[in-house]
Amino acid sequence: LIQHLCILLNFRDIDSAPPKEGQKSQVDQVRSIVAEVMDRYNTNHLEENQNLTTTTDSTIPIPTILVYESSMKNCYGLQNLHSFITLPYLAHRERELRRRAEHARRQHAQWTRELAESKVVE
Repeated sequence: LIQHLCILLNFRDIDSAPPKEGQKSQVDQVRSIVAEVMDRYNTNHLEENQNLTTTTDSTIPIPTILVYESSMKNCYGLQNLHSFITLPYLAHRERELRRRAEHARRQHAQWTRELAESKVVE
């Protein structure tokens, strides 16, 4: 499953002419296509998650799709790409911390149960 997708439209410096009246820029066209795809995906995703939650407790995450202009000539868009690259790392880190928190919760509950069940000499 794709969780994070970055679409870089390169050669920003070459295609600097503004779009003609009534036309969208290349970035706007691509963003419109991505928005349409995501709308269809979100509709299907909602149905799939409703089916999943009836059988399990997990859900399918919605992917992050971003469109940026870039230029290798003057490094335009490099900051956006750098920021985007941190998304998978942060998602992994979040999953790991949630897993560890759940483990600590279970361990805490188990130790509390064991202490409550043990006979204390008074």
